[in-house]
Amino acid sequence: MSLVRADAALDVEWHWHVSVSKSSWAEKRLGSWHLDAAVPRLYVENMAARIRPSPKTLAIAFFILAAIYFLGRLIFSLVWRLFSFTLFVVQVLLPLLVMAVLAWFVYRVWGRSHLRARKIDRIRNARYLKEAVDREKESN
Repeated sequence: MSLVRADAALDVEWHWHVSVSKSSWAEKRLGSWHLDAAVPRLYVENMAARIRPSPKTLAIAFFILAAIYFLGRLIFSLVWRLFSFTLFVVQVLLPLLVMAVLAWFVYRVWGRSHLRARKIDRIRNARYLKEAVDREKESN
């Protein structure tokens, strides 16, 4: 529904537009309707036809497309190398890191105490051997 009002001071014709529409995919799915706000806007037959990209935007788009065209193989090879390196890290280095962390944990919990007990046994056995040698010397 459109209401037309003529503004004599500005010599501009305004159209007040109210429409019922669904604005997003979710609302289309859920069936939630809303009314667009009544907004005064200049009447334009086809707004999309009047939208033109600026020369700066066109130049940037041209240079991006040219870079993709001329450097496409290099970009693809770099992306492929990055992908293969990531696979290498995930398949080789990550399991090695997990095993290293588990080995450190096992050493901290069980290995250190076992090695300490063996060291104490070795010192004790050396002392017992020395005492046995001293006893043998005293008896002779």
